[in-house]
Amino acid sequence: VDAAALLREVAMESRASADEHFSGSAWGALLAADPQALDDTARVRNLFFIFRLGVGDATALLDWVLEKLTSNPEWQERVRAEDRAFNAPKGSQPSDVAARVVLETLRMEQSEFLYRRITRPIVVDGFNVPAGWLLRICVSESHRDPAIFPEPDRFNPDRFCGRTFGRAEFSPFGADNHGCLGVPLVHFLGRILVEELCHGFEWRVTRDGPSERGTRHRHHWRPSAERRVAMSPRTPLV
Repeated sequence: VDAAALLREVAMESRASADEHFSGSAWGALLAADPQALDDTARVRNLFFIFRLGVGDATALLDWVLEKLTSNPEWQERVRAEDRAFNAPKGSQPSDVAARVVLETLRMEQSEFLYRRITRPIVVDGFNVPAGWLLRICVSESHRDPAIFPEPDRFNPDRFCGRTFGRAEFSPFGADNHGCLGVPLVHFLGRILVEELCHGFEWRVTRDGPSERGTRHRHHWRPSAERRVAMSPRTPLV
């Protein structure tokens, strides 16, 4: 069974069973707008592609969160000094440390690659870019600008305290109306991981290797697949 057929089967079963969660899902919204969407193979495959990209990017971010906390153990203690937060993180200056850990990880390691196809010749900093070329917008590199982020190579979640960054300064999820749809979910899941790791576990890296990057243009750098981590529950404070 290919991915498109499997998605159709799941959607049909959910709709037939009147699953209360189905209407709020991507499939539910698509079928509410167009009841014939299941018959459009391109739509089904695009939805599956979006799902695969989202899962891959979210997993990679959580992997980097673990790496940053491992490399900067003082932030583990900062998180443990606070109670777990409630509700979704709000605003660009979150009050809880865990949410700021996620923002700083996004800044340093997991900003989206943006490409635009040039429809007419343009000049960028004196360079002629012909129509038809792909232009990469260096979002990740801009997040290392020391004029905006002092000591840009230092992991410092507190840089998100007392300063609001505009979209032109900090945009890890993309730009304009083409940004990631899952921003609130990523922030929420990232913060949960930070809190559960720090409050619930002690860990150490037992084996590691150099960072890796996939073969696709959209792939991010990621911690080594050779890395192994030993974890143990923390002893609750009495």
